[in-house]
Amino acid sequence: MTQAFTSAGGDRCVETVTSALQGLGVMPSDIDYVESDQRIDGPANDQRLEGYTIWTGLKDKTGYVVVYTLPDCHFLSVFTRGEVKIKDGKIVT
Repeated sequence: MTQAFTSAGGDRCVETVTSALQGLGVMPSDIDYVESDQRIDGPANDQRLEGYTIWTGLKDKTGYVVVYTLPDCHFLSVFTRGEVKIKDGKIVT
């Protein structure tokens, strides 16, 4: 799973995100691409990193599995966008 994640572009919080994906039943072959963003908060002169948002696109699906982490990569939450849904703890379409 880790190799598929990093090959698709994942470079932040690899262990946390791959664990969340595996828990949802995502297989390494399901991963199409990975993008990540920093979540920043505060005024321009005092900004702080709140954590990361990692978007994982799945092959043959329009949508994403999104994992929020804290700055130290501890898991915060997971949700989906588009036609990708979670039902009974697993990804469905």
